[in-house]
Amino acid sequence: MLGTSLIQGSNLVVEYYEPAAVVGLGELNIGTVIHGYKSLSLYASGLLKGLNDSGNCNFDVKCPLGNGWENQINSVAIIIVGGSGACTGSLVNNTANDGKPYFLTANHCGSNGFGNWVFRFNWDSPNALCAQNGSSTDPGAPFNQVNGAVRRANSAGSDFSLLELNAIPTGDIYYSGWNRSNTPATQATAIHHPSADVKKISRENNALTSSTWSGAQIWEVGNWDFGTTEGGSSGSPLFDQNQRVIGQLYGGGAACSGLTNNGQPDYYGRFDISWVGGGTNSTRLSNWLDPSGLAVTTLDGYNPNATGLAIDAGLSEVLNLSGNYCNQNSFAPELAMRNFGASAMSSAVITYNIDGGANSIYNWSGSLASGLTTTVTLPSISISVSGAHVFNATVTAPNGQVDSNLINNTANSSFYVTLGGQSADLMLLTDCYADETSWEIRNGSTVLYSGGPYQTNSVQTINSNFCLSDGCYSFVIFDSYGDGLDGSFCQGQLDGYYYIFGPQGDTIVTFSNPNFGDSIVHNFCISTPSAYDNSISKLNDVKVFPNPNKGQFTVTLSMTQAMDAELEVFNAMGQLLETSQYNGSSIYNCNINLSDQAAGFYFVKARIGNEVFTRKVLKE
Repeated sequence: MLGTSLIQGSNLVVEYYEPAAVVGLGELNIGTVIHGYKSLSLYASGLLKGLNDSGNCNFDVKCPLGNGWENQINSVAIIIVGGSGACTGSLVNNTANDGKPYFLTANHCGSNGFGNWVFRFNWDSPNALCAQNGSSTDPGAPFNQVNGAVRRANSAGSDFSLLELNAIPTGDIYYSGWNRSNTPATQATAIHHPSADVKKISRENNALTSSTWSGAQIWEVGNWDFGTTEGGSSGSPLFDQNQRVIGQLYGGGAACSGLTNNGQPDYYGRFDISWVGGGTNSTRLSNWLDPSGLAVTTLDGYNPNATGLAIDAGLSEVLNLSGNYCNQNSFAPELAMRNFGASAMSSAVITYNIDGGANSIYNWSGSLASGLTTTVTLPSISISVSGAHVFNATVTAPNGQVDSNLINNTANSSFYVTLGGQSADLMLLTDCYADETSWEIRNGSTVLYSGGPYQTNSVQTINSNFCLSDGCYSFVIFDSYGDGLDGSFCQGQLDGYYYIFGPQGDTIVTFSNPNFGDSIVHNFCISTPSAYDNSISKLNDVKVFPNPNKGQFTVTLSMTQAMDAELEVFNAMGQLLETSQYNGSSIYNCNINLSDQAAGFYFVKARIGNEVFTRKVLKE
């Protein structure tokens, strides 16, 4: 069978080639022809229905995270399954290095109809969106596609399916190498098409673990450090720290939660288990990917478009220096340096700087074989100014010679440093429509921290930590529906709430009205110690001790004059657990017992007249 996507033009030619050894003539049958007699714009839009459908925490492959992974990126394709569904997979090399179009994906992506599948390569957005709000751009037709395939082997034991494409892909393609050892990777990278969107890249910087999931033997990615996966990512390759395939995506709970992932794991069918499979040609990889019988454990990739450069050093990525740093002014940058050339590397010169300033030089020496990657740790650098910074690095002079390819020689990474900063914590409970809620911490018009929207139709408890230097900021919380954190539409659910606590545990942003509409802005200042809310005029101090505790603690209220007070204790869901009344004094010592409650965060709310003060308490 052969299925095609949209072909433009007024004439169509179908050619059938028959091998000379075939006895008798074959028959050609065209089952269906669909002719667009009006504008094809709507149909073309339908082909791109997955564009920008993935979550905003994903990284396009042209983000800095993809630097040095260009070959592996070119091996990955989206699969249009039967004209509707979508999966991902990748071309894989075999020991003959002959470019036979073997394509690895997940067994659960389909069991028949491979002749109608369409494999689209190089569907990569030309503008990079890197875990941020915005829209990726369709690279446009003509698409680099192959129509149809034949399945060569499959097994549910590791959820793999090996296909041979009906034609050899052309253009910028690559056949990825693989690793069939049972040693867990120390770092993992996924390249995929989440929700049938343009190609994305994800990174896990911790070692994998081996386990079983839903009957398959898998590698577990505990929690993505960058990006995530979604429906449509199924079958996509997982690469080890040496850029070799070690499995394909089976399933998991990973997804976006605003501009970050939700912290859930993913599970990949193991390549080493697929290698032996069910012990037959149709249930294992070994017969197809090792036709030469070399019995190698690892195999490097094959680039049919390679120019055969002998000397080519490159920087794949900066392995650290990302995110936010609090009161840290010294850093030891780590670089992933790869030998892209055919000759082994024994030396190189690395030039690096911060924000384009004065360069530092590091002379690397060692032994790096062709196609391999090593981690280079540079001497420490110092930061003296708070704010956003960019680390830049360039590798030159491999083996003391002129590098034959300068395109892959640089890498950079953005990070934010707060010197003399103080810690602040956000505690947020959404209503049951968490997908409507998002927030930002701003310094003027600059967004320093942000979160949300969160999971659809569910209540979320959010704990976020900030590092802020002395000064004044704004906390802005948004609700896309326009009803704030009002829980009246949620059966059995109380209103949501939010508080921000300063470095001394004092409240610097206090929740006021749950139905704040589209958004509400709270201006606050932080110092050492941070100031209490200006509205708390009758209260000198509130102390909670011990904190953390095992469930029993004392709250001390010290006021400017003798006043009545009310003390309330809430759990993290906003449910009232205890109320106490106090009369006629300026100092109260209130003993609280939460021994029968679960471990976690609780709130103590002191009411003095119309004024309210809140402290968080941690039961261990």
